[in-house]
Amino acid sequence: MAVGRRPPGSQRLLPTRPANLAAGEKEAFILFLEVAAQCLACWFFEAVLGHAYWAFVDNMAARFSLLKGYSRDRDANAMVSLCWGRVTVAGSATWFEHVPSKAQLADAVSRQD
Repeated sequence: MAVGRRPPGSQRLLPTRPANLAAGEKEAFILFLEVAAQCLACWFFEAVLGHAYWAFVDNMAARFSLLKGYSRDRDANAMVSLCWGRVTVAGSATWFEHVPSKAQLADAVSRQD
């Protein structure tokens, strides 16, 4: 790869339109939020999580995007790239596992539990 060129799939570092996501398709917005939550966990809890950890996701589209390392939604794809970039730099081994929504403690706020 030539110097100064980005690898395929890394067209940008950050989503360019996160504020516009809420006005678009609901599924794309939820996908973006679910992937962003996993990305934030990688960044903020890296020291606590250690080398190998399981991440629990209740959104199947987000889980498969994270497992594949790619999403068709360009903003979710940017977040997936950031997540895997951080995991790679940290040298972590991450596994994304599905859990039912009611078992996902982080969703209690959105469910108003």
